[in-house]
Amino acid sequence: MPDTGTIALDKAMNLAAAEVGALGTGAGEQAAVQRWHQVEKVDLAAVVSDVNSGDTATALEVDTGTARGQEAFDFYYYDLELTQLSDQRLTAFETAMSAARDDLSGWSWLPWVLIGVALTGLVLGVRPRFAEYR
Repeated sequence: MPDTGTIALDKAMNLAAAEVGALGTGAGEQAAVQRWHQVEKVDLAAVVSDVNSGDTATALEVDTGTARGQEAFDFYYYDLELTQLSDQRLTAFETAMSAARDDLSGWSWLPWVLIGVALTGLVLGVRPRFAEYR
């Protein structure tokens, strides 16, 4: 923005780069990081350069265009990588949870037994106190 310069953009980009860098080191994570670098280093750098040189029309074209090398195009593929990574992690989580559910499936009766024992203990503990009031 002409009035504020690139301070807000730099702050947002640093935050985004830190979060993307924290994704991990697997193949899917690295693909997302590479896609992010395309958006960050090429597209946004071109937009900032065009704005700083006064070429607002070209900056808007790069920022809103859908052709290869423009931000919307590259961001779509970055978003696609993140979606695939998210799906992979969700699948791994669901697999782990399925194994955990299988491990605990034989114990579903235990809470009901414990509640029954607790209620029986409560009744047996209160009964002598009620007998004192007769």
